[in-house]
Amino acid sequence: MFQNPPIQKVDKNLRKPSEYFKSNIYVDTMGPSAPCLKAMIEMCGVDRVLFGTDFGPVPMSPKLHIDRVDDTIPDAGDRKKIFSTNTLALLRLAESAPSLVPQAA
Repeated sequence: MFQNPPIQKVDKNLRKPSEYFKSNIYVDTMGPSAPCLKAMIEMCGVDRVLFGTDFGPVPMSPKLHIDRVDDTIPDAGDRKKIFSTNTLALLRLAESAPSLVPQAA
């Protein structure tokens, strides 16, 4: 039978639970509305948002999702992060695909 550990043995969060969203979670853009996309960026940070390419349960063209990101995110650099560089960084492929990664000026 499972028992909870004694209270003095329970791990404590070192940060507020909401702060873990900016370092422990990635979200994708497939499906959410424009307000939801903005909320995801606010909660997790633009560096944690990936462009989702799976085909959701409601048949929608991927172009609609591309347009949603283009129409919702005004900054071109943030759109590039969502569409490519965040995924390259997460998968540690940035060094393998230098032509896809923005170069420092």
